[in-house]
Amino acid sequence: MKLIQILLVCKILFILDLTHAQVLNGTIKHVTDGDSVIFLDENNVTHKIRITPIDATEKKGNQKFGNESYISLIKLCEGKNGAIDLTGEKTWDREVAYLYCDKVDASMHQLRNGMA
Repeated sequence: MKLIQILLVCKILFILDLTHAQVLNGTIKHVTDGDSVIFLDENNVTHKIRITPIDATEKKGNQKFGNESYISLIKLCEGKNGAIDLTGEKTWDREVAYLYCDKVDASMHQLRNGMA
């Protein structure tokens, strides 16, 4: 009985967590860094996005591989159709989200290529 109650509570928490997620389709207008983009959704609303869960080196300040990481994300995403899955969090002036470029997970792409 106790196990059933625990599983029920976990299921409810999982469902409640999903209600906070917001998936938007649109276009990646501009890559600003190896882990940040400007995204235009289908309602013509612009979103400054910080891609989660990665942390890429900065292109500013001459950090090692910063420019390579930036170029890698440009090749994958810039000007392409995509989707963002907003987490509801914000960092600095950006919304935190998972990013998909032509159905490719951008964070996994950056990780596999050593860019984050």
